[in-house]
Amino acid sequence: MTRLGGAVTLAAASTLKRNAEKLRADGSRVLEISRTIASEAAAGEFIGVMKLSSDGARVFTDAFDRAQRAYGGGQFREGRSFQKAYLLDLLQEMLEAASRCNRENTAAATWK
Repeated sequence: MTRLGGAVTLAAASTLKRNAEKLRADGSRVLEISRTIASEAAAGEFIGVMKLSSDGARVFTDAFDRAQRAYGGGQFREGRSFQKAYLLDLLQEMLEAASRCNRENTAAATWK
């Protein structure tokens, strides 16, 4: 299990749109990220911004390389090819591989 503390932090908004890239979380820890999460079950909406520490950048690029090797020629997630995948597809792949991602609400974010 990869435990990197604040190595990967995702910006989240509390206002949800129906077809948004929503996330479920336990406190600050992101448990799931997907467009298919019901709004009632979502803790926020991923706004497409993330902050990576140097360890987080390594974990992210390693996850990208692994996914590209495994799925580069075929279907990756939710019927999309790796080439047409969304960022949230890779982030969910990382969560399922036990990488830790945290969220930071944008209303009170202190990005340092």
